[in-house]
Amino acid sequence: KGLTRVTDEGFLIVCKSCRLLRVLEISAIPKITDHSGTAIGENLPMLEALYMRDNYQLTNESIDRITSQCKKLSLLTLWGCIRLKNLVINDEVGDGSNQVVMLNLWGYHGLGDDIAEAIGRMPNLRSLNVAECHNLTDSFIARLSQSSNASQIEHINLRYLMQLTDICTPELVDKMTNLRSIDLS
Repeated sequence: KGLTRVTDEGFLIVCKSCRLLRVLEISAIPKITDHSGTAIGENLPMLEALYMRDNYQLTNESIDRITSQCKKLSLLTLWGCIRLKNLVINDEVGDGSNQVVMLNLWGYHGLGDDIAEAIGRMPNLRSLNVAECHNLTDSFIARLSQSSNASQIEHINLRYLMQLTDICTPELVDKMTNLRSIDLS
């Protein structure tokens, strides 16, 4: 599982040499650190899809660089990047430059309800996966559903969000009117 012998040294060569990459999968590579993550943000401006699962050494130092500098990202998977404390989206000013359509934050344990505002400012978001984000509560759903972009969300995965109650269900169905799939398991 993963390229267990690849380190920052080898990955930096890829980032500096393949500047036209549009899709990058770097899941389960245990030896890469923020040096590699920062290199993605600095060297891969054409990146449209980034799959990063179970890269436990990555922190906000590199993820923030990626989300602020890779402005063409339409698919972002940060599944299991457990050292993240928050999420900076490249469109904090709400000017529509954010292209993310699918955001997968499965297992992002440090995520709190306040992330709903940043997610709600993502004008193109259609699919949101926050499964196993154990700190999320009904307040997250309420805040997200109050955003101007809530009605555009078509798919939402709320699996294993043990703090959700009946309070959140009216928010889901009343405000997220284009939902095509919901995972509440």
